[in-house]
Amino acid sequence: MKIIILLLLVFALFSCSNQEIKKDNLIEIYNKDWLKLFQTKNKDFSVIEINTKTAGFSFWWAEINKISNFDKFNKFYAKDFPKHLSQGNFNNKEIIATINWQFFTNLTKKNTALSFPLKSNWKILTNYIDNKIPKRTFIIDNNSNAKILEWYKKDFLENKNFKEVIVAFSPEVTARRNTKIWRTYIGIKNSKNIIFFVAKNKNQEEMNKIIFDYWIKKGNIIMMDWWPSSQFSFKLKNNFKQFYWKWEVPQVFIVYKK
Repeated sequence: MKIIILLLLVFALFSCSNQEIKKDNLIEIYNKDWLKLFQTKNKDFSVIEINTKTAGFSFWWAEINKISNFDKFNKFYAKDFPKHLSQGNFNNKEIIATINWQFFTNLTKKNTALSFPLKSNWKILTNYIDNKIPKRTFIIDNNSNAKILEWYKKDFLENKNFKEVIVAFSPEVTARRNTKIWRTYIGIKNSKNIIFFVAKNKNQEEMNKIIFDYWIKKGNIIMMDWWPSSQFSFKLKNNFKQFYWKWEVPQVFIVYKK
């Protein structure tokens, strides 16, 4: 009897959670076993689910220029990143989505430094950090397992088991907390299931609630760069469509067919 009651309670909680998510009227835009895209009817909120068992996933950078040893990353719109491949092993991959991640330092010029460390496809690109705000680290290991750690150490970059390493903010950080702006978060449901939440008009409390409704643990959330950097592109009908702000950025996540 206790087991039945427990199961009914779990079902009730799950149903309530789904009802809360449905309030945003999420519509299925793209649904494959390795990648899904859901959006509200007016497209002001998007959910991108990635299964790393079958999807390739990398913390991708575009071109590095030779102008400066510091401001060395060129910037592009999210939809244009596939035209500027820098890592040869992606040349023959079908890229499906590019999602902005990295905070950067130079907002006015075509090139910039990155604000936080980045390791992409086993290559350390930068170990620079420009502030002391509480961080979290998002890691993909050599078995395509994802995890988020509550801290950052330089040893993460040197770890040979970590294929991808990137640093950003804890969701507890105040980032215009009560202002409804463009925002991008990542939640990890399990080591193979990564979910991006990209919003056009949400405050931090609203974002956290939506993510919790996906049954994602508080420690498995990381807050990415926000307005006006919150943007992504998705390949629909063989063309890349850009969503949200059009703002040139130096680095994105890429999702591709393995």
